Amino acid sequence: FGRGGCFFGGPDLLTAMGKMVQKREGAKETEKPIFMHVDEARSPESPRTGPPKWVTFEGGREYPLVNSFVYPRNIKKLLAISVVASVFLACDFVLLICFVTLSLIRRFLQLTGMIKYRVYRRGEVGPARDVSDKRVCVVGCGSSALAFAKECKEQGMDFKAYDAGPCLGGLYACWAYESGQLTTSNFFTAFGSFPCSKDDLPCRTTPFKEYVDYLGRFADFYKLRPFMHFNTAVTKIEDRPDGKWNIYTKKNGSDEETVEVYTNVVVANGINRYPNIPDIPNRDKFKGRVMHSSEYRSASDLAGKRVMVVGLGESGSDICLEIAPKAKEMLITTRQGPGAVLTRYHAAMPNDVETSIAYHSMPRRFWLNPLARGPSHGALPLWWRTKIWIEKAFNLSQDDDEICDCKAIEFTKYHWMCRAGTKTTGFLKACSKYGAKYKECEIKSYDAEGVLLSDGTRYDCDAIMFCTGFKREMSMMPPDLHNLHYRNDLWRKTIHPKYGDRLAFLGFTRPAIGAIPPIAEMAGRYTALMMAGRLPLHSNEQMQKDIKEDIEYDEWLFPYDAKRLPGIASHFETWVQWQKEVGTNIRWLTLLFTDPLLFHRLLFCQLIPAQGRIFGYGSDYKEARKAVTLTGMVPVHVQCIKTFLLLTSCCAAQLGLTDTPYSFNLW
Repeated sequence: FGRGGCFFGGPDLLTAMGKMVQKREGAKETEKPIFMHVDEARSPESPRTGPPKWVTFEGGREYPLVNSFVYPRNIKKLLAISVVASVFLACDFVLLICFVTLSLIRRFLQLTGMIKYRVYRRGEVGPARDVSDKRVCVVGCGSSALAFAKECKEQGMDFKAYDAGPCLGGLYACWAYESGQLTTSNFFTAFGSFPCSKDDLPCRTTPFKEYVDYLGRFADFYKLRPFMHFNTAVTKIEDRPDGKWNIYTKKNGSDEETVEVYTNVVVANGINRYPNIPDIPNRDKFKGRVMHSSEYRSASDLAGKRVMVVGLGESGSDICLEIAPKAKEMLITTRQGPGAVLTRYHAAMPNDVETSIAYHSMPRRFWLNPLARGPSHGALPLWWRTKIWIEKAFNLSQDDDEICDCKAIEFTKYHWMCRAGTKTTGFLKACSKYGAKYKECEIKSYDAEGVLLSDGTRYDCDAIMFCTGFKREMSMMPPDLHNLHYRNDLWRKTIHPKYGDRLAFLGFTRPAIGAIPPIAEMAGRYTALMMAGRLPLHSNEQMQKDIKEDIEYDEWLFPYDAKRLPGIASHFETWVQWQKEVGTNIRWLTLLFTDPLLFHRLLFCQLIPAQGRIFGYGSDYKEARKAVTLTGMVPVHVQCIKTFLLLTSCCAAQLGLTDTPYSFNLW
């Protein structure tokens, strides 16, 4: 064995000798990355072991859960919506012919040079590079940090994650109220790399505890726990002259500070960490209790008290319903209404099952007036009211009761695409069932016994709970980032142009209606590939241009919320933007000819992150298809009107009247 020597032995011995040489030379064996896996693991402690849960509770109501919409048994109602759907279906065929014709004409004009091709950005992941010099610090161990950690490990980069909390799961595990429940379903919220399986059926919203259990399984499957360091706060992030970072950490209960050097930093400690309580005059005079919703744990703490709730949001609405039966009295106030109010469930299915690419792809500028609002839905678009009318045909008795609750309480109504959402009607039930009062006003000042309101009235109370969200706090960052504004300073609310691939912020994009984890996962995929040198970062000029366009669009689409909520965004549009950057967007023409059943299902099934694992880098077609076919689809009658909206948008786009529908490439 050596120069000019011979080797005698079989292939097994050769392999063994090769491994010995590798070990002796210190070579590092790398595991083949697993891009995606359907979540089928169950631990004995999992809330999902045993028989599936076929009921859930929403405000004291019991919903029998199924995995498909039940068609109305009322013959007249079914006939009426069938006639309307048939009209839309006929229009769909006409629009389809128009779209094909317009597309051929447009292609001809492009080929002859009479009009230009549209610019369609799609990222292309380059070959793997040596990342042995990379060392990444992740701030936080919540859902956003986990999504990035999986991608970071996949690229072979060394990293550590720090969290001031005692365990995995961030907010949901350590600071959430006892009865907390997600407002998005398990299928919608699950990561695309770890989607739900048939054991998760029926699709349902889940308690915080169950979501934390899911995050634990995700961390265990991808072997992420050894990289996490709990009870350890990142106290300072210092920019070094050599382009690296000094990261200062401190163990809880210890005064000793440790400093380590990293090449890259990902801040993923979330937007829900530092409570925002408005500064209102004379607070020191008030004798009662002033608290933030983040301090709330159970209704027993406020039993028998006069409670005032300021602001709403989803957790605020749920908390109102919990407290109202036990409180002596309750007043709920908002400044400009509770936002877009939706129910968690419709027709025994989570509301997000009715989402679909066909519906969400339509350009907002073509179909919406974001300033439209009023005491009833009559002020909102006719097309939307028509869709709602068809969907009402599938109502259960519980859904009709929800509508009665909404009508009984007067509040300003907005279209769901244009305002931050309140995807629970808990505060309405608190008013209609338990005597709570609702007003649209604000506190002008405190006094000893209560507050003076902007409408000239006063309210005596024992406790005031502010459901007013959270504020930005970046004191651990370099001085020029202390006043960081997610929308104005960051490209895609994630990358700072000044620091490029050295620094990223994940989980700071807040969908108006939707969920943070799916957006954070797509942004995390981009960030990991960018830091590993496999996706090029855009030029500073391009990023500044994108930032400016995003600011203008956000302030147009969310005129009431954009300036006070810098992270607010449209869920689907943001998700599609990241898909394009990573190069995982759906190739519709390919699917139409190779897998028409999946083509149809993707158009009309529930939006789930696994749809981003069908094409491009990190895809697993077989597993992704398996995940997509498990989700629910909107009824055929609703498909007809959603097809009408999509095809109308496509025809208008080919005529140059509007933007192309999101997720579609129309040349």
